[in-house]
Amino acid sequence: MEEKLITSDIINCPCCEKGACIETKTEYVSLWACQTCGYKTHSRMKIGSNTVTDYHLSLPNLIQDLYKEVNGLVWYPSIVNIEEKGMVFPDGTSVDDWVWVSAKAVEIPEEERSTFKGAMYKMDMANAKKFDRLNFMDALDHINFYKV
Repeated sequence: MEEKLITSDIINCPCCEKGACIETKTEYVSLWACQTCGYKTHSRMKIGSNTVTDYHLSLPNLIQDLYKEVNGLVWYPSIVNIEEKGMVFPDGTSVDDWVWVSAKAVEIPEEERSTFKGAMYKMDMANAKKFDRLNFMDALDHINFYKV
């Protein structure tokens, strides 16, 4: 059964206090995804919950370090990976030294696809761009995330 959407609004982000956080409420869960800072959470990500513990342990070290506790919920930076568009992810050495990296997807020539286990696209890391921590939306725009 499909979950029923109740509301979807743009609010001020509890993490960065900018007005570009998408708040989506469904029958069972509320979700928040900020288009400015790139942090996200949902109503089951309560501080100290098993959901958070299990999820936290599955993440790369930098993302574990970058989590925030705000309003009783744990927030993490987003990782966006869309095969035909590209990838946006946090990259750096510490909480004080990181940026958003945005890499476009490029089509793999048919004769090379067997090397990539049949994948049609790969991330063009050689031409990836870096964006400031509060420019997540620009990083998404770089991979044409908002274009249908």
